Amino acid sequence: MRSQQQHNPIPLPWRTLSVAAWAALLTVTAACGSFVDLDVTLFERVDLNEDFGEDFQVPTDMVGNTMDIVRRNEMDLSDDVDSNLMNTFGGIELHDLSYRVPENAMTAMLTEVRVYVGPLSAQTIEDPQVVELAVIPVIPAGVPLATTTLEVDPLAKEALITQLKELHLAFFVTGKVHLEDGAAVPSGAGMIEIDVKATIKKG
Repeated sequence: MRSQQQHNPIPLPWRTLSVAAWAALLTVTAACGSFVDLDVTLFERVDLNEDFGEDFQVPTDMVGNTMDIVRRNEMDLSDDVDSNLMNTFGGIELHDLSYRVPENAMTAMLTEVRVYVGPLSAQTIEDPQVVELAVIPVIPAGVPLATTTLEVDPLAKEALITQLKELHLAFFVTGKVHLEDGAAVPSGAGMIEIDVKATIKKG
């Protein structure tokens, strides 16, 4: 778990601020007085030991030798970005969305790993305000993955921008764990990191 650092809100763009937390890493960098670079990393640790205990039994209704997993996390930037920044600058331009898996000790493959974003009030991906942001096709068992760009459609970009402006958001990671016939119960953990590169601009 990443330790939470406490900061007082700082009226940017007069200085650079970064904060590390168990759910997100934020870096805000001032530039030229007309825009502010906003880099956010969302962290989600998937521990298969939480889903598959020693007494795990394959469900009788399981389809295709896969089981779904769902993780929910939250990001709160309000302690680290002064709300006046959004009022002064207002516009956000999203430049790049990418992912990486720097740590992977999972003994089973994950496929159809989907990342969703929504308001902080959202508790499930069925919430009508939750939008699918991107899809990671596959995370092989035990294999770390280098940074890879994610394809994001315009509606998903707008949904993410909306939540970044609010300085709060919920994000979800879902995936399918592949169970091999006769194999050991899946175990181990992996860290999925989603990098968001954006610019806060004067409207």
